[in-house]
Amino acid sequence: MTSLTLLCVDDEQYVLNSLRRLLRHQPYKLLTASSGAEGLKMLEAEPVQLVMSDYRLPDISGTEFLSIVKKAFPHTIRLLLSSYPDGQSIRKAISDEVIVKALPKPWNGDELILEIQHCFE
Repeated sequence: MTSLTLLCVDDEQYVLNSLRRLLRHQPYKLLTASSGAEGLKMLEAEPVQLVMSDYRLPDISGTEFLSIVKKAFPHTIRLLLSSYPDGQSIRKAISDEVIVKALPKPWNGDELILEIQHCFE
């Protein structure tokens, strides 16, 4: 059986720690990165089925990062987390199939787990 891997990209360490706590009992491997560049290095190093990125990263926007992920790793599912939704750019990212869905920050833990499980199915 192939292990499922989720990569979370956010520059706020407390957010990554919260996601680790929330997802620690889930049946997949969790990787974290604090920038788009670090996230791309991780994607090149090992197979990742799902990437969840913050909208605001220190080196690139989340939608730009996920657009690069789409081109380089087209079979990787992409979600966006955001507390600063730019409705127009998010709608464009969804219509261009850069992201599957944008999720709110802060998140509802149960809903986030269900969304991730749905993506892995």
